[in-house]
Order: sequence, then C-alpha cells, then structure tokens
Amino acid sequence: MPQPFIARSSSFCSRQQLQRGGIHVVAVTGGGEAVHQIPSQDGPHSRSSRFTALTRTVALAYTGEMKEGSPQLHRRGLSGVTPVALVACDLDGTLIGRDHHRIHSDDVAAIRRLRKAGVHFAICTGRSIIESNDVLSELQLQGPGVFVTGAVVADMADRQTLHRRTLPAASIARLIDFFSDCGHASLALIDEDASPAPYYVLTSHGPVHPATAEWFVRNRVQARETAQLDGALQRHVVRIGIVVDRPEAPRIEAELRRNFGTEIYFLSIKAPLFDSHVIEVFHPAVSKWTGITTLCQQLNLAPESVAAIGDDVNDIPMLRQAHISFAMASADEHVKAAAKRTTLPQTQGGVAAAITELFDEGSIVSGRHGT
Repeated sequence: MPQPFIARSSSFCSRQQLQRGGIHVVAVTGGGEAVHQIPSQDGPHSRSSRFTALTRTVALAYTGEMKEGSPQLHRRGLSGVTPVALVACDLDGTLIGRDHHRIHSDDVAAIRRLRKAGVHFAICTGRSIIESNDVLSELQLQGPGVFVTGAVVADMADRQTLHRRTLPAASIARLIDFFSDCGHASLALIDEDASPAPYYVLTSHGPVHPATAEWFVRNRVQARETAQLDGALQRHVVRIGIVVDRPEAPRIEAELRRNFGTEIYFLSIKAPLFDSHVIEVFHPAVSKWTGITTLCQQLNLAPESVAAIGDDVNDIPMLRQAHISFAMASADEHVKAAAKRTTLPQTQGGVAAAITELFDEGSIVSGRHGT
C-alpha cells in the first residue's frame, strides 16, 4: 500500500478530481475541531460533493502515482505539508524551571521518543553553551543547537562553535561608554576559536549587580575583569549587556533605541527572581530564528520543518516564524500571541505535551528523517 502523507489545501477540490489524480481522501479535519466525512461515491451527492480545506485543515491521503509536492498535486489545490524534522526548544521557563533548573520527567521521555523517531531536538537558548552544560549532559544531545539567542550555533555534544555572529567593534566601544555613563559595568561574552569555551569579560565601570553575581554562582561561571576591552577581544564579542533594577530598565531601553537604532538588536528580559532586567545587545541580524535557519543549513533541513517551543521575549521571533510553535501556558500574553499554539507550563511537562501533540496529529512520522 502506498505510504500516507499529510496534505493541505486552500481551495475547493472535488472527490472525482482527487481520485483521478490517484488520491483517495479518507477524512478532513479542521485543526482538530471537527471531522467531515467525504460523501460516498455511490451516494446521491457524489457528483457535486466538494470540500474546502482551509489554511489549518489537514487531510490524510494515500498517494497513487502522484508524489508529495509534485506539480500535479499543486495544480489540484493540494500541497504537501512538510513533516516536522526539527524541534527547537528554549531552556529557562520551558524545558527547565526558572528557580530549580530541573527537567520534567515527562519531557525527558518525550525527547527520547522524538529522537528515536529521527527528529532532531535542538536547544535554542539565550544561554551560552557552557551555561547549558547540565542540560546537554543530562539529555546526551548531539548535533547542532542554538545558543546566545542565535548569535552562536554550536555542536551540543563536543561543545564546539560551528557558526557565530559577532558585534561590530565600533558598536562595542560605544556601548561600553554608554553603559558606563549609566553607571554600569559591561558584561561581554567572548566566543573565539583560540579559547576552548566561551567566557565572560567584565569591565570595571561600575559595581557588579547582585543578580549577575548570583547567576555566576548558580551556573559555575567566572568572568575576567578588565578596565577596557582591547581590539583583539572586541572582534569576538557575541553579546554585551548589563543587569539593572526594574525601575531603571525603561529609561535605558529608550536611550538605547535613540542612540543606536538599527545598529544593534537588544532585548530587555525580566529576571523576576531578582526584580531586575537583563539588557542584552547583539549584532542586528541576530535572533533565535536566524540561529535556527543557520542550524537548518547545517542539517540540510527546510525551515518549514521546524517546530518551536518557548516562553519569553527572546523566543518571539522563532515562535512567529516557525511553521508550528508552542508558547508555554506561563508565558506573558504578548509571547502567547506570537505562537500558533499553547502548551502546558514547565511544571506540568509542557514540552512533552507539545511533542505528544505533534505525534498525535501526524506532524511527526516515525523513521521519516535521518537520526
């Protein structure tokens, strides 16, 4: 029997047209909300029976001579839906708790099932790869992942950088001066081939915020202190930023926009445990989605085959762009609005629930992709 595939349509097709093309439609489901049985060919309405498959309507079909994605298929109003080949998953607040950094047991089992089906599971985090060590070691992940909000793509097994996007040196010098004028030391993340791992450099333009000190302790990270970043180091900065108390954040955000405009891309991420904001600055082309597209090139996968799961503002680009995306139930409303779907909170195994949904709806076909 020919192999089933998932087909999608945005136009009307008659049953006869489909059968002449070698396709037999079994059922149509509108985004899981309803099932419409196609009338029998022998029934009184067989000649006029038509169905519409709206944007989210999925039909389970069997192919005869026609192949998925063929020109004949497109001419009949159906287009092959690319199965999910890659799941990109955020860490903090999504795969691990923000306060305990543990992975839900259901998530561990679901990721194992996903990988067994040949789907690549990629960490997609704002952390550096060193700060992600515990998760990578627990899950024994392999292949490329996305780190530093997309500025770095690195191998999750050997921790080696595969691609990086650094800030322009001229922007770094101005940013350090800007943060210094605000009374803050700049924290720069350096990623260079000469070093076995990324590392932090902290300028001496102000006190270290308590949240920064606590983050270093929790993640066993150290920073080199310097009065000024020299030219050699400036060429390898993938992120620079500061941590500020919550009331101070809006003013600094506004000043960054006014002084730097499109020269940079920056995020202001709430750190509720410390009642503060982490303001991070990147090359203007950086985002988690651009990191994912680089990862897709590494794996020779179509971006349309990506499903994304996240919960915070730095996840918004990938939640908007991914063909299928899930926001955690605990996410802010503007983050949920960027995603196509919502899943359970991290404490209830939200990643596992999302992966299970992909299997149940047929978006993941076991053995369809390489491991």
